[in-house]
Amino acid sequence: MSEPEPTEHQLRPLPALSKAKLNRLRRVVKEKLAQRSSAGRVDPSPLPRFDEVFQRGSEWLDGLAGEPIVSEAGVLEISALARPLTTPPAAG
Repeated sequence: MSEPEPTEHQLRPLPALSKAKLNRLRRVVKEKLAQRSSAGRVDPSPLPRFDEVFQRGSEWLDGLAGEPIVSEAGVLEISALARPLTTPPAAG
């Protein structure tokens, strides 16, 4: 399936930004990123521990997983009647 041709609206170039507008935009983005990185972050308390309890719990979870998956080689054949798992959006 090929890509649809772009419309006239999609072909219009973006307006050029003046250096002053571009510098102001950069400053605003930098300030917002600085606010986001410092706001609301807390170190976990207490710190995670990797002790005997953790080790036994990991072994127990591994036991629930069952046997390890065995690697196999072969040829996979897919029926011509198979449908894709997703359907393309309806045109319109």
